[in-house]
Amino acid sequence: MEEKKVPTKKKTRAAKTGKTAAKATEEASVNQEEKKAAASKSKKGVGTSKEKKTATKPKRSLKAKEYAAPIAAADAKNHTKTSADGSGSETKPLIPLYPPTAKSVVVVESATKAKVIQKYLGDMYEVLPSYGHVRDLAGRSRSVRPDDDFSMVWEVPTAAWTHLKSIKVALKGAENLILASDPDREGEAISWHIKEMLAQQDVLDGRVTVARVVFHEITENAIKNALMSPRHIDMDLVNAYLARRSLDYLIGFGISPLLWRKLPGCQSAGRVQSAALALVCDREAEVEQFSPQEYWTVDTDFKTQCSDSSKGLCLTSRIKHLNSKKLDQLSISSREEAQAIEKRIYSCQFEIQVDIGNPEGDMTFHSSASRLDFKGYQAVYEDTEASGSSENPEGEVAHQDNFEALSKLEVKDLVSPVNVHLGQHFTKPPFRYSEGALIKKMEELGIGRPSTYASIMRVLQDRKYVTIKSRVLHPEFRGRMVSAFLSHLFSEIADYSFTANMETELDNVSAGSTEWKGLLKDYWERFNKYCGDASQWDVRKVERMLEEKFSSILFPDLASDSRICPSCSEGTLRFKVSRYGEGYFIGCDRHPKCKYIARTLSDEDDDNEASEETPRSFEPRLLGLIPDTSEQVFLKQGPYGYYIQVGEDRKGASQKRAPLSEVKDVDSISIEDAIELLQYPKNLGNHPDDEHPVLMTHSKAGFSVRHRRTLAPVPKVSLRIKFRLDQQ
Repeated sequence: MEEKKVPTKKKTRAAKTGKTAAKATEEASVNQEEKKAAASKSKKGVGTSKEKKTATKPKRSLKAKEYAAPIAAADAKNHTKTSADGSGSETKPLIPLYPPTAKSVVVVESATKAKVIQKYLGDMYEVLPSYGHVRDLAGRSRSVRPDDDFSMVWEVPTAAWTHLKSIKVALKGAENLILASDPDREGEAISWHIKEMLAQQDVLDGRVTVARVVFHEITENAIKNALMSPRHIDMDLVNAYLARRSLDYLIGFGISPLLWRKLPGCQSAGRVQSAALALVCDREAEVEQFSPQEYWTVDTDFKTQCSDSSKGLCLTSRIKHLNSKKLDQLSISSREEAQAIEKRIYSCQFEIQVDIGNPEGDMTFHSSASRLDFKGYQAVYEDTEASGSSENPEGEVAHQDNFEALSKLEVKDLVSPVNVHLGQHFTKPPFRYSEGALIKKMEELGIGRPSTYASIMRVLQDRKYVTIKSRVLHPEFRGRMVSAFLSHLFSEIADYSFTANMETELDNVSAGSTEWKGLLKDYWERFNKYCGDASQWDVRKVERMLEEKFSSILFPDLASDSRICPSCSEGTLRFKVSRYGEGYFIGCDRHPKCKYIARTLSDEDDDNEASEETPRSFEPRLLGLIPDTSEQVFLKQGPYGYYIQVGEDRKGASQKRAPLSEVKDVDSISIEDAIELLQYPKNLGNHPDDEHPVLMTHSKAGFSVRHRRTLAPVPKVSLRIKFRLDQQ
């Protein structure tokens, strides 16, 4: 049936084309008659003009008149496809606006830019700033209405009315309104908003020509060339802005109320903001889960063979091939392997190839050096902090010697190993993001736009999701909870590719290849389903999800099977959310029967414990092995202090941990100290009155004796004494 409809459609289109041409001719004659009527109106009065219009205008024009007012008043329908302003003025051809032939008003975004451009253009142009957007979506719910074809409710900030009034006053006596906002979709939207607001105030009549110009540099030639090539407002760019702004609004006003109810105290979650927060939190998780790997380097001092041994050249090289295989950083993983290579080096003869290798070709060393021939600015300025050269003068001398030796060597020269230096190293965790590094990563992933990065960083800090310490971004626990909540319940939104793919779709809208409302509808339907599913989760379920996700942080000194409430000895310590948005805490799950709170979690606690007690850059250290077992014991550092852990972190497994209290010298902690701490809690026996166990426990605060709800601290002096149950 579709094949039969094709020729019919073609005929219909042809017929419509003919009718359109006829109507265009008719409307042209009508317009001429209207102009004549308007001219006679000023001479003969209103009555004569009305008679002429009624006589010449067809009924169709009356309908257009009836709908003109509501179309102009409805903000959501200002972006018609026929013209940018709905007035038909886009059909007027634009002529170059430089050199000037009449007074023009130029609108740019900033006051600084306005002052510079005013000097370039002279008195025939009045350059005014709009100070960015003159209107935005109303800051309340239902400002974007998916059930009403995505209609929008706009509001004008108080300050923007002042800027619009300045433009309105300047347009008196002017013939051109030149909109020169930035050359991106946000700039295009600013121009569109200004034009719409002025049109609603009846400022733009038939005598004012509205033109759009763009320039990419603030120079006199660039400005004047732009004025010579005016264009109309690009509605494809405006539509891309409308799609982006609508989706950001829908996501923000969809997720934020859920956060308020499920995680009191967490304020908001925007589209790009959530992606940036996820990057910071994921990097923090990588740092925490990082397990250092041991590796060794083998550096060898070679000396050229000369008849006069005192004149031989020395150079240092690092092994890069062994048994004809290229070595990477972790190829030599133990001291035994390094020592075996050392023995083999001393038993070999080497010669200069492209690198240094033995005749068999199964062992190759690499050496490199450079020399600064032209110091440039360093001749008068040396940044010792940046270069660090003053701290290692011996290294500079060795580097210079290496350069001298390499420059004199030739291929096939024989060299002999003199000294072999074995170096033990451990891999380091990935670096946390700085603001610049995070922005660079977002650019690589296609997340956001340069104009939004500064505001994203500000929002993350204002919401207390992220703090900056020593120029490095650290996620607060509040921010990590929000990121985990989104990744668990809004997996598509939290995925990096979501924001990047959306930016690509918006670029397609800007190019005119994608219809913006169809795109918006597709995203909204998927997102609305996520909101419906998330609303079914109660707070207790969210708490359990977060407790499982962050158990190593919340309970660093307790295993999952030993979180018995010390107060009632019946309940279990759980992560809980304050119902009044005051914070989060670890408490007994038998509340309100048992009101025991083990620890509160707040931003202030994070700041104090992270900055005063422990450095955040501490690397996990292997202390040794537990006797008679192969279990490794590590010294680690978490958000709440140092602790001992048995075994490496494994997903789904809870490792035994023991906290450290009052650590003055971290390097002094030995495997014996760790094994002693891992014995706690110790069962001292059952109480004679009720047969409940009496335990000796250890926490960050020190040692204590616990019986049911009674907790007594143990004096430091008493720790030297072997405790028994019969001691009072």
